[in-house]
Amino acid sequence: MKVSFFVYNFPVPSETFVINQIIYFVERGFDVEIISVLPGQMIDEFAAKDEHGLLQKTRYLLPAEENKNSARAISRFKTILKGLARGKLRTLPALNFKKYGYSAKNLSLPAIVAANKKTYEADLFIAHFGPAGVLANKLRKLGVLKGELATIFHGYDISTHRILRTYSEDYKELFRDSKFILPISKLWAEKIHALGVIPPARTLCASASIPITFISVRQSRSDRLFSC
Repeated sequence: MKVSFFVYNFPVPSETFVINQIIYFVERGFDVEIISVLPGQMIDEFAAKDEHGLLQKTRYLLPAEENKNSARAISRFKTILKGLARGKLRTLPALNFKKYGYSAKNLSLPAIVAANKKTYEADLFIAHFGPAGVLANKLRKLGVLKGELATIFHGYDISTHRILRTYSEDYKELFRDSKFILPISKLWAEKIHALGVIPPARTLCASASIPITFISVRQSRSDRLFSC
C-alpha cells in the first residue's frame, strides 16, 4: 500500500511529530512518498542524520522561494507563464479565483499545476495541517494528485481567526471530499463537528504525542485510522 504525506515544507526539523509519523510508516513496510510544496529548512543538516532516506522519498512541487510576498508572486507568475507556453492547458482552470479561492489568488495552485507534468498517485495522501489539506484536495480535482485524502488538524489551523476566515469555505469542501479528517484531540474534533458538514464517523483522533495504529483505507467500513 502506498501512503504519501503532503506538506507545505519538508524537512522542518521542529515538526518532529510529522517526521516521526513518516518514519513510523516506513518502518512498517509501507511504500512511502513525501510530496512537499517547497523545500524545507536545514536540508544539509537533516540529510546527515536521515537514516530512513526520507529526502530520497521527497518530491518538491515548486522550487525554493524568497520570503518576500512580491518576489514569491513574481516567481509563481513566471512558472505559470512557462507552463502555458508549454501547452499545459490544465493550468488555466487553476486560475479560477472564484472556484479555487485563496490557493488560486496567491498563485500557488496554478504554479504547481504549471510546474508538474506527472500525476502523483497513492492509496492515501495524509496532509499535515488544514491549509495543506485544502491545497491537496484542489490538486486532486486538477489531476496533479490521485488517491484518497486524510487531513490531520493540529489546532491552530482550526482555531486561528485569520485562517478560519481564509479557509472557511475551503474547509467545508475538504470535509465533504476527504476520506478522513484527523484532529489531534477531541477538542479540535468538536470544533470540526460544530461546522456541521462532516459525519462524526469520518472524524477520527490522530494524537501527535503517541504512536499511531494504521488500518488500511481499503476497508469499506469506517474503522479507526489512528488511536489516541
